[in-house]
Amino acid sequence: MSTDELVILCLSIRDALDEWSQDGTLGSFTGLSGSEFPSGFCGIISEVMAIVLYNQTGMHPKQVTGLCEVGDTYYNKLNANSHKWLELNGITIDLTGDQFNSNLINVPPVLVSSTAHPLSKMMKTTKEDAYIIGVTKEASSFDVPQLRLSSKIISFLINKI
Repeated sequence: MSTDELVILCLSIRDALDEWSQDGTLGSFTGLSGSEFPSGFCGIISEVMAIVLYNQTGMHPKQVTGLCEVGDTYYNKLNANSHKWLELNGITIDLTGDQFNSNLINVPPVLVSSTAHPLSKMMKTTKEDAYIIGVTKEASSFDVPQLRLSSKIISFLINKI
């Protein structure tokens, strides 16, 4: 998948997530307050996007975790002290980074970039293989929201074609 195709895919998914957050679908699928989207959704959306990207590309993304700890320059100065996003073949992918927008940082609603995530300059980051539920990680009852939402997104993408 080219970077341009990846951008189109991510824009389509974010548009759907925004719509589903307004009509209550996102909350019903995740058990989280969909009206708060994107705030607090980075973990579940990263897990869902790992499944979707694997489904669409056959590739295993990396999950990046950013963390501000007590004593760090930006601790308690950002809208949260941690965040998760993905990387796929060196491309940064984040559909929830705009929850951090403030006078300190401006992240677009859909970040697909060959450069480092803007938060990586403000948080300590670690990178590991993303779990792909049902492929690299056995599905459990805790994964039901992720599996339901990833199925909905994949169906949405199929119906767009």
